[in-house]
Amino acid sequence: MQHILIVEDNQNQLSMLTDTIKGEYPSWEVDSCYSYNDAMSLIKNSVSSNPYTLFLLDVQLTKHLTDRGGFQLAQEIRKMPVYYRTSILFLTGVIDEGVYALSNFHCYNYITKPYSGDDILNQLEQMVITGYLEKYFTVRDTDRIVHKIKIADIRYVHASRHLKTVFLNNCHIDTREYSLDELQTMSDGKLVMCQKSYLVNPDCISSFDKVTNSVIIDGVSIPIGKKYKDIMGNYI
Repeated sequence: MQHILIVEDNQNQLSMLTDTIKGEYPSWEVDSCYSYNDAMSLIKNSVSSNPYTLFLLDVQLTKHLTDRGGFQLAQEIRKMPVYYRTSILFLTGVIDEGVYALSNFHCYNYITKPYSGDDILNQLEQMVITGYLEKYFTVRDTDRIVHKIKIADIRYVHASRHLKTVFLNNCHIDTREYSLDELQTMSDGKLVMCQKSYLVNPDCISSFDKVTNSVIIDGVSIPIGKKYKDIMGNYI
């Protein structure tokens, strides 16, 4: 699920942006604010809880023609390791500002004003298609450290009592914060329950062992429960 922050000082435009995105992508979480200070507060709080996956920033955050608060905000965002590569989409009334944004903040793109809801949706669609808005897991581990993980990098998840272990390409993360059902929902269904103690990424299954009725991921044999046999039949 995407978590978006919109920073726009015009209330009508802010409402339009929020309603347009939520209307097309109802599962996405959208936060919004009007000012630089409010944005910084939200951003700092998000780092340890639920990091943003996209920023929509108005370049001019006050009515003063010389204001470039959106650029200042982007500068602060890029200083945070978790947001060093997070996509930024600028909203600007001047084309030259967009060029400046592309070269200085490595933003995804810019949209010039006036813009419509369709303009915004077209940009978001392209970001989804090209992978700029990839699906992420945000998981807090047993040491209370928040990890932002691409769903495509998850191999499988194993539950042992209250401990859940998320296995990735080259490491694993232990967490007690979520149930398997919650993790499956967070993945938008990309992870599949194959047994009461396992979620698997179907794209990572290398083979199926008919003798033991299990799937093989990274050399690990993961059993398929009777309850989930029909579901797993779609993937093996």
